[in-house]
Amino acid sequence: MKRFQFTMQALLALTVLVALGCAAMINASPVWASGVFGVVVIVLAVTLLRALILGRRAVFSIGFATVGWLYFLFAMAFPGYYVRAQLPTDVALVHLAGQRYEVPVLSNGYHSYLGSSITLPLPEKEVNAQAFCTIAHGLITLALGFCGGLFCVYLGEPRNRRGKVGSP
Repeated sequence: MKRFQFTMQALLALTVLVALGCAAMINASPVWASGVFGVVVIVLAVTLLRALILGRRAVFSIGFATVGWLYFLFAMAFPGYYVRAQLPTDVALVHLAGQRYEVPVLSNGYHSYLGSSITLPLPEKEVNAQAFCTIAHGLITLALGFCGGLFCVYLGEPRNRRGKVGSP
């Protein structure tokens, strides 16, 4: 397997993205949540278009778009809270948000706002907790998409080069 080599520019861009993600998680608000949601949708759309245009030459984009869109649909796009509530990442995020914003967790382990289409004004703590979960799901979407892209690159390598140590 080839070693992945990253340029200094790519590492600096990754550092900036991680810093923005941390800032968004610490200062969770509906504005940050909508910004992260929009960026995730744009990144997934661009990788999907790149995968469709370049075809088999864009192996990384195919994996990124496939895994990213699947997680995005399950975590953020399906209406209702049953599908989202079954994700292991959501269970952990709900508890983190409950501890961070001191929002009471229901007996089933979820907050009352999760997945509901409540139109009444919610208390600020619950709005920020919901924004925290949305931001975290967006960041997890991008991370899983990246892992899916790397996995597809690995699968796309010739079989005779996969397990050899020291191959160029």
